[in-house]
Amino acid sequence: MEKLGVRPERTQTRPLKTYSSTTDATAQTHYIDIPTDHFIHSLEIKCLESVTDVPTTLDDFVSEMRLIGDGSKYIKKMTGTMCKEVDAMNDEVAATGFYKLYFKDPRIGASKPLPSWLFTSLQLEIDDIAPAASEKNYIYVTVTEQFFGGEDISGYRALVEKYSKFAKFGANTGEQEYLHERAYDVFGYLYLMSDNATPSATIFDKLTLKGITKEGEYDLLNAISIPQLKEMNKREHKTVPGTGYFWAAFPPGLPSHQFTSLKSILNIPTAGTNAGIRVLERYLL
Repeated sequence: MEKLGVRPERTQTRPLKTYSSTTDATAQTHYIDIPTDHFIHSLEIKCLESVTDVPTTLDDFVSEMRLIGDGSKYIKKMTGTMCKEVDAMNDEVAATGFYKLYFKDPRIGASKPLPSWLFTSLQLEIDDIAPAASEKNYIYVTVTEQFFGGEDISGYRALVEKYSKFAKFGANTGEQEYLHERAYDVFGYLYLMSDNATPSATIFDKLTLKGITKEGEYDLLNAISIPQLKEMNKREHKTVPGTGYFWAAFPPGLPSHQFTSLKSILNIPTAGTNAGIRVLERYLL
């Protein structure tokens, strides 16, 4: 609360209803209604797997989560492991079975809590991994809210975190291009490298981030070693990025809308089965 500049008497933390699998040993999508009453600072998610109605075993079974406003506006779209990487980069390493979604991010000063009442609906969709035989998954969501106090919210912008595609390059080698969205001030890219959909720490070895305008070209990152980027991430955040993950952060906000093209160029040193990249883009909307 101190980091976020919020008085404790103006906040509340409360649990929502519990959601569980409808069928044993079966993957499904859970549709969780989020209240639209106050500012929302964060959502804490706890996941357990059990053979009884009193679950006991914490489990990282979230494959993907999406927060959707008004039925069609994507505020969050990330894998479960992406969510945990964001938590770790905010110096809040989540234990097994726990996830946290941020709206007011402590590392992005311009971010604000989400004024949820502006939406006709907010729904958190969670895709789970099938539990073991005779078991079900259980999901508990806790919301931290702030009461409205007459703030001028005309300049408030939501922290959007989403990946838009899963780019795959087959067994190619050499430089491959990934085109980014170009509409907002971007505060960071979280890259997830994979080979044949399995996270890989070595499938790509260098990154160039190139912005192009009609006046010229700008290599914001120029053939940077990805292991070096991971080391920089570790030193800044005091935690080692997960397998296949690394960050490129832009704390003041990168004005992506100023470029006619903005792309990551990733080098594949040795052919894999099907090299792939997903990029979680973090921006204010």
